[in-house]
Amino acid sequence: MSDAGGPPTTIEHLTGLALGRLGMSFDDFCRCTPGEFRAALEAFREESDAREQAAWDRARFTATCILQPHTRRRLRPQDVARFPWDTAATDAPKVKSTREGFEALKEQWGG
Repeated sequence: MSDAGGPPTTIEHLTGLALGRLGMSFDDFCRCTPGEFRAALEAFREESDAREQAAWDRARFTATCILQPHTRRRLRPQDVARFPWDTAATDAPKVKSTREGFEALKEQWGG
């Protein structure tokens, strides 16, 4: 397990992550299995990413509100700045829903 872009993973590095970033006690860290620690670290990273994304979204919304009076067209936050997570939700292929497709899924799932 390595911290993305960080130094090579050592027990000291993992202890620092646990105590410093995750707020675990030393005893809790010592009792964790590697899988439990990995899950805790991943949950922390997901929460951290979500907080950072929310901050950027608020900044973009503020910029949109500031710029709106100075343009004739209606601005959307995505017109002001685009972020990687804007396209992540729309990258999924769009499939037209059909009765046959529904019946096939229903049969597949035992319904």
